[in-house]
Amino acid sequence: MKALPVNIQFLFNQMPYASEIYSREGNLVDVNNSWRELFQYTKDSLPELNVFENKLISKTGTSDELKIIFREGGKLKTVPVIYEKGDLKFVTLRKEMILRFYFFSIHSEDGDLLYIINLIEDVTDEIRQSEIQKELEIQRRNAKIILDILEEERKRVAQDLHDVIGQKILLAKMNIELFRKKHTEKFEELNDSITQLIDISKEIKSVVHSLHPIVIEKYGIIDSLDLLVHEFNMSSGYEAVLKYFGNPEYDNIDIDLNIYRIIQESLNNIAKHSHAKTVEIEVHFTNTMVICSVMDDGVGFNYEESASSGSKKYNYGLISMKERAKLFGGELNVDTQIDRGTKIVFQIPTGKKSK
Repeated sequence: MKALPVNIQFLFNQMPYASEIYSREGNLVDVNNSWRELFQYTKDSLPELNVFENKLISKTGTSDELKIIFREGGKLKTVPVIYEKGDLKFVTLRKEMILRFYFFSIHSEDGDLLYIINLIEDVTDEIRQSEIQKELEIQRRNAKIILDILEEERKRVAQDLHDVIGQKILLAKMNIELFRKKHTEKFEELNDSITQLIDISKEIKSVVHSLHPIVIEKYGIIDSLDLLVHEFNMSSGYEAVLKYFGNPEYDNIDIDLNIYRIIQESLNNIAKHSHAKTVEIEVHFTNTMVICSVMDDGVGFNYEESASSGSKKYNYGLISMKERAKLFGGELNVDTQIDRGTKIVFQIPTGKKSK
């Protein structure tokens, strides 16, 4: 085999990739410094290594393609393979690596095949990151499926409450009113019963709306949040203030529903735990993002301790809120301290501006 030209030899030695040079017979004849660093090879003499007997390269399943390259020339990019202890006898590395090989041939000016170079790329971080992203995407899809099932179940229960129980209460009210006309001596008692039924009917309507805010489908996110905050104020005694900045310029009811649910859960937590005096909600609509904040001046809590302890008091609600934001590529952050109130901020991308 002819010696490498000086310029090629210099480039070979300076390559950031671990690189090998093989003869046409497949025997290893040279390596660069990056190769020695990758495999932590400190000996002066090269290991006796033939490309066709290399267990690591054989994992790529490219023996037929390699034979053609070493016979006629060409280039080849292999699939990533995992280096495991024992694949290369001269390597004492204990860590696991994922490597990809790039073979290409070098020819003389006359077209004669001189040698084959193998560039070795460590793609461990790339592959691991890709695997993490795939796992996150699977988790995101599963979370959406679960939330969709939950919303469908809420919708079904709300429908049953409205259609079945609501109708029965209405029928009972009508029967009592008819009975009252015939038995005026029990007028007051019957009036109390009718009043109780009316109150029950109102409570059921409130529960139905909480389970399935149909106003979102009819009128959109702004009217839905207005009604949510109004009902929160009426039931809790707070005077929460809701402010809007910009206008929703997207058309995605799933995003609207998740924004509604996150703010709804935030207000539920405030009513149950915060003992706050003031509550402020802000909703910012931009061309590509919805940014929301829910702030109170209540007792606050130790978020880190709560998250690490698995406290049911806060965790279930906060986890569902975070998952809802993440479902659409957004994020949710909690800023809270004991006796310093709580601020929940989340943002959800809405994509391109709707036409």
